[in-house]
Amino acid sequence: MGASRVKPAADLAVAAARLAAGRSAASPVELVEFAVGQVLREETAVEALPAILGRLAALFGCRAALAFQQDAGQEPVILAAHPRQAGGEQALRAEICALSAEHADVAAAGGFFQAPLTSGGLPRGRRAGRQVSVLLGYSAPEAGRCLCAVALVGDAAHWNAESRATIRAIAAVVAAQIRHASDTAVLAERETRTSARDLGELDRAQVARLESEGRFRLLSQLAPVGIVQTDLDGACTFANDRWCELTGMTAQEAIGAGWTSSLHPDDTERIAREWERAAETDGELRTDCRLRPAGPDPVWVHIAVVPFLAADGRACGFLAAVTNVSERKRAEAEREELLNAERAARRSLADQTERLNGLVNAAIPGILMDDEHGRITQVNQSFCDLFGIAAQPCQLIGSPAARVAVRIRRVFADPDEFLRRASELVAGRRPVALDEIACADGRTLEWDYAPVSVNGDNRGNLWGVADATDRQLLAQQRERLLEAEAAARAAAESAQLRLAAQNARLRELDEAKTQFISTMSHELRTPLTSIVAFTELIMDDERELNEETVGSLSVIRRNAERLLRLVGNLLLLNRLEAGVIPLELAAVSVPDLVAETVRSASATAADRGITVQVSAAAGPAVRADRLQLDQVVDNLLSNAIKFSRQDGRVLVEAAHDGRRWRIDVADDGIGIPADELGSLFGRFVRASNARTAGLPGTGLGLSVVKAITELHGGSVEVRSTAGHGTTFSVYLPISQ
Repeated sequence: MGASRVKPAADLAVAAARLAAGRSAASPVELVEFAVGQVLREETAVEALPAILGRLAALFGCRAALAFQQDAGQEPVILAAHPRQAGGEQALRAEICALSAEHADVAAAGGFFQAPLTSGGLPRGRRAGRQVSVLLGYSAPEAGRCLCAVALVGDAAHWNAESRATIRAIAAVVAAQIRHASDTAVLAERETRTSARDLGELDRAQVARLESEGRFRLLSQLAPVGIVQTDLDGACTFANDRWCELTGMTAQEAIGAGWTSSLHPDDTERIAREWERAAETDGELRTDCRLRPAGPDPVWVHIAVVPFLAADGRACGFLAAVTNVSERKRAEAEREELLNAERAARRSLADQTERLNGLVNAAIPGILMDDEHGRITQVNQSFCDLFGIAAQPCQLIGSPAARVAVRIRRVFADPDEFLRRASELVAGRRPVALDEIACADGRTLEWDYAPVSVNGDNRGNLWGVADATDRQLLAQQRERLLEAEAAARAAAESAQLRLAAQNARLRELDEAKTQFISTMSHELRTPLTSIVAFTELIMDDERELNEETVGSLSVIRRNAERLLRLVGNLLLLNRLEAGVIPLELAAVSVPDLVAETVRSASATAADRGITVQVSAAAGPAVRADRLQLDQVVDNLLSNAIKFSRQDGRVLVEAAHDGRRWRIDVADDGIGIPADELGSLFGRFVRASNARTAGLPGTGLGLSVVKAITELHGGSVEVRSTAGHGTTFSVYLPISQ
């Protein structure tokens, strides 16, 4: 059974007064008031929808506006449309219904969503670069279904906080009236069965509730602060868009959750304690805290929580307003940093001033500082001493710097020039360093001038004065030394040129000598060979020769062989030093080489009663010319035997360290004077004691030893003590 709705005349008058025929709403609040008046004036809320949708479309510049509700099967049913033909566009309706089904969770939470449209019916695609889209807002569900949803079709640029809040408020007003009409029908049936009941108060209460609920939700959505309503346990029953933006939660996530769940974990415990204290007094809480971080920077908010009272005055929940104060917090933090920086700067300035005062007082050069008014602010004892000022430095502080300048002018050799120069520097305000000025007593003073500026403003002058007399004398001495050094360098260069010329001449002479020796050696080698050969030929028939003749021939042969060896050594040495002898390199066993050389010299040693001992350990071979190395060891061994005493001892040792062989030939003979060891390997060099003793020799053997050894990449050393024997050491690299 149904019943007609009874409308109080007063309410209709109010609604009529709020509307003028053909007038459009100027603001979302006025539009909500118009919607409330319309749903109360018409027989049903559905009848009021065309006018409401028309004004809604005009307010937000929409192409179309539609209202629908969900049936028992959760399918959308169109209630009204503006323009009217929009409700008959099947493609548009189908796409909106599909989007609504796709966002069923939004409908279940009484929220909103927006999405692009691609359906036909209305002009579609892009207009002026804007994508056609739909904004859909739902009322709170009733028994699991939505009683009213409002959809706007147009440019996405129009969808803002006002449009979202307005369509949700209108959907809530219409849904409340639809729900009220159903409740009224039930009451009418109950009145028929029982007794009539005055519904005027119910209508007025419903009107007030609709207006209050609509205004609250709209104002909450339009408010720049986050607003959340909770029950007595703190669970959210309503949250506006701003709260969702601040907390990063959706409306569906916010409803039913505790309002403190969005706070920063580090602030939750503190807010809980403050909330307990507030609950014991007036139940209000006002404080700053942080929200749970959704990005790199913390979000600071000011929270104001007050009790929400029912009609009987008892608290039925709480209302919280949350304001973003991150900028204020950042400003406060920056201000605190600036204050701390200022305090630190002041402390630093005080420390620097104290250090500057200490530096000025302890400085050896004289220092004077004045301010922009020409008054002395700093002066030290050195300044007073340099200019013979009897007053203490502290007595000069505050006095005019110009007066001090006049007072000390008598110190300078040219007082007027001093004053002129000082005035010129102050007027020009250009820094000057190490400017010298003569004094009447013969001293030379050196002064520095620097203007003091702060942010481009004149703050005074700084003067530094030092006695440069000693430094000037040192400079003069240094200048004389430099002149002497230059003269010595010129003389050295001249001597170097003469020495170079002399060296060139010596090289020419050496080359000429070498050429001469080479030529003479070749010229002498042939006749000497002939002399030796014919002497041996004559001596072959000793039976026909007398004893005296044989002795004479032996002398001839012996001396000819000696000359022949000398010529051979000269030729060999020249070729070695010229590097023209090709080495026939092969693996040579050092122990075998030493043993064979000792066997060859054993007869000569035996004739003089000299014992030759050999010690050669096995080891790796060396790459060398065997004949050349034979001559090295043979020359050393021959010298050792020749210079040893009768019945003496010669020791030949060969050992290696893995990198090179060392061959030592040591004797216990006459030795070599220490001052002659350095020149022993030169051509035709013989030890003085060998010449004195009349021992034979040409002075070429050791030169040959040194040349052959170095040609193999080795070296030779000598150790000797006059009268106690000599040791020669040959070093040869081991083949790798």
